[in-house]
Amino acid sequence: MAHICERFGRVDVVIANAGIMGRGSTLRTMPAPAVDKVLAVNVNGAVNTVNAAMK
Repeated sequence: MAHICERFGRVDVVIANAGIMGRGSTLRTMPAPAVDKVLAVNVNGAVNTVNAAMK
């Protein structure tokens, strides 16, 4: 982000467009480690993206 801001100026918009889901399953039918992975990408990934953009 620091490099982007140096090169292009401030960040006005950030889009965290990552999302995964278990193939052929739902959160209800997925094993716990798979649910953890889905949440890590879908929730933590978005939070990390926004956090980096706000610094």
